[in-house]
Amino acid sequence: MKDTSATTRKIRVRPEDETVKAVGRLIPALERQGRTEDPWMAADMLRLAAELEDAAVRLIASYRARGDRWEDIGFALGITGTTAVKRYAKKVAEINAALVERIMNTMRLGGGPGNKRDRERLGRLTAIQQDNASRTARELYDGTRTVARCWSEAIEREEQGS
Repeated sequence: MKDTSATTRKIRVRPEDETVKAVGRLIPALERQGRTEDPWMAADMLRLAAELEDAAVRLIASYRARGDRWEDIGFALGITGTTAVKRYAKKVAEINAALVERIMNTMRLGGGPGNKRDRERLGRLTAIQQDNASRTARELYDGTRTVARCWSEAIEREEQGS
């Protein structure tokens, strides 16, 4: 039988962690400020809560990627492994799918522009300009633009620079 005591868990809640302490101090401060100064503070707090939730899900995805079990993650969160799966498995899968898509698009960036017009424009640039355009296209790709748009912008920058 497996020993599931707290001493053998990979993930531990660390109350001494400075980041956790800082967030712990921030919440009551925001509540006090919201009661006395700013009626819009509730909206700001909800936005921050959503950002903290997103950050937590990304951390959970990284724990899963390194091989941590749902039971261990649930233990660290103070919930069961089954509850952790129900709450976070779909979100973790979405993060992983987005990561795979981003990797695939980055690989497509390395293959050069996909449309004929941009391939012709790229062919008219010098080798150094082509290398610069390739680097720029990769830097531009942040998941919000299409691969084709990144190449188009990168080539345009090189054309304007020459």
